[in-house]
Amino acid sequence: MLNKQKILTFAVIFSIVGISTLYIFSAQNSTRKMNVSEIDEKLLGSRVRTEGVISDISWFSYMFLFEIKEEGHEGSLTVVCERDVIEGLEEKSNEMIPGAKVMVEGKLEEYEGDMNLRIDSIGELSIQERAISNFTPLSEILENPGWYEGMKV
Repeated sequence: MLNKQKILTFAVIFSIVGISTLYIFSAQNSTRKMNVSEIDEKLLGSRVRTEGVISDISWFSYMFLFEIKEEGHEGSLTVVCERDVIEGLEEKSNEMIPGAKVMVEGKLEEYEGDMNLRIDSIGELSIQERAISNFTPLSEILENPGWYEGMKV
């Protein structure tokens, strides 16, 4: 029969091995926060979080694409949202215009020689700063009147 000292030693060793395994697993599957200019082919298949300014947008019935650029750099990154993610974008769609600053998180993939960041859920897209647009629909003003208080519209 095992005495209390041996059981305690076994439990401590087992706990240390378990915590170490979890640490190694989480380090391999963690999302890296990077600038758009730092993203390259070596990172294909990994999860990345980055932010940038929307420079171009393309809406399709089955997907939504937009390019983000890092301020002060020439390169851009195409962000891909599938149909199921688009359905959650309805409340953000008015804010998704060129000039808006966004934070995105997703998996880096290659498509026809171009690097893309695929977003799996709407929670992986957040708008950091709204773009200033010359056109503001009246419906948007009526939905959020406090946002426009003091502005000339």
